[in-house]
Amino acid sequence: MALLRQQEAREAVSLLGVEVLIPLPLRDVKSEENKLHFKNDFKETLRRFKPEEIYIPHPEIDKHPTHQVVSKLVLDGLNELSDNDNLQHARIWCYEVWTPFSVYDRIEDISQYINLKVRAIEAHKSQLEYKNYTQRIIGLNRYRAVFDERHGVPKMQYTEVFIELKF
Repeated sequence: MALLRQQEAREAVSLLGVEVLIPLPLRDVKSEENKLHFKNDFKETLRRFKPEEIYIPHPEIDKHPTHQVVSKLVLDGLNELSDNDNLQHARIWCYEVWTPFSVYDRIEDISQYINLKVRAIEAHKSQLEYKNYTQRIIGLNRYRAVFDERHGVPKMQYTEVFIELKF
């Protein structure tokens, strides 16, 4: 199953135009040894690419236990990096998966990319077999656009929202 999901992820990111995908497999989220391997691989990836922004599910708000563990490992890895790694200024953005945020720091209009997003979601066939994620995710994106109170009359069709974490 893990190999199938990796292949589906590769197909999805290819559709999105992502040039480099570095899978960091985590066989299970219970083993401390696996968590340590993941965290060390993640830190090495950060040192290599030195990203200015990192996107993760929210480590507390997201209700999916695996999302919580992986997000916490990412934050732990960032906190363990030294000043010499030059990643202290990376911005951490949390995105909604299934648990909507009650407040957020940033909203992005994704209307022009919605068809591309649908195709990328649908690349994850093994997950779509048992749940229609496409309608649920696109529905949340539409809801966010319609009910974004900061802009009055909706001008956007689909949006994504983010919470910034300080570490």
